[in-house]
Amino acid sequence: MAPLTKRLEDQLKTYLEAAKPSLLTIPEPVVGQWSGGHGEGRSTAKVTFHIDFMFTSAGKYMTRLTYNQGKRKIPIDGTKKEWGEKIDPTEVLTTYQEAFGVAEQKEDNNKKKN
Repeated sequence: MAPLTKRLEDQLKTYLEAAKPSLLTIPEPVVGQWSGGHGEGRSTAKVTFHIDFMFTSAGKYMTRLTYNQGKRKIPIDGTKKEWGEKIDPTEVLTTYQEAFGVAEQKEDNNKKKN
């Protein structure tokens, strides 16, 4: 696990702002193995981020945020979350957006446009 530097946090927010819940699909569950979700959209972030999913032996879904550093995926501190037996991609993305203050920014931007 790695804490976020200010630069990485800014890039993560850029990724989360551009991500679309309608495009996020959950990979086939493999017990005990992290797999990246597909189709979360492409953003203007300079760092590649992923929402990883895992199905536990207890029958629960878990997620975490990671970023690429060379050929390694680095988990981001404090982003691992257990969801229970069912998982909703929209809820997953919205939860991470809210955790990093992106949901509020999107709301403010929408209000300014109207």
